[in-house]
Amino acid sequence: MSLFVALNRLLRAVVVGIALLALWMLWERRGWARPWVDLYVLWEDAGYRVPEPMPLMPVTVIKVLEENVIQVRDTNRAVWNVGLAGLGGVLTEGVAPRWRQFATETRTNLASRLAGKPLQLAFTETAANRTARGFFYWSTNRESLALELVSSGRLRWLEESTRMLPLREQVLLKGADRRARETQVGLWQGASIASAP
Repeated sequence: MSLFVALNRLLRAVVVGIALLALWMLWERRGWARPWVDLYVLWEDAGYRVPEPMPLMPVTVIKVLEENVIQVRDTNRAVWNVGLAGLGGVLTEGVAPRWRQFATETRTNLASRLAGKPLQLAFTETAANRTARGFFYWSTNRESLALELVSSGRLRWLEESTRMLPLREQVLLKGADRRARETQVGLWQGASIASAP
């Protein structure tokens, strides 16, 4: 009887050990579930509907006016000043000079990379004076400029302003924002008063 009890206890210990190991492995890989959680949260925020893809229009970049405002020319040769929807610029008023320098660097980097380059633009709102808000894409593969800027911590992601994007793009932006904050790149380095909401 004592051998049976000993084997029973050993079996229970092995089962509990396996269960604890499985829980630990799940905990260590919890990051894998984040995109799915993000997708559900964003889908819920969108009222359980999937936003339609936005039509794209080819444009050519003329210059970068601010770190989140780009001047472009459309196919009709009309000039537009387009704010990057869903992206907040660096807050420079009353902050340390390093944040003003950071904003200038962001603008300069964008200008050197984008000036004269063709992009695809999806308008989200337009005004009669040829100002607008919208999303820029590098190519017909819909590689988002917003995703790159948020990933590198160059601009702040504004969740409310991206609700009209397809859910996949919203999930990618949310994940990029989280990773930028966790790794403290760009705006999120140290005490980042320039990036307060």
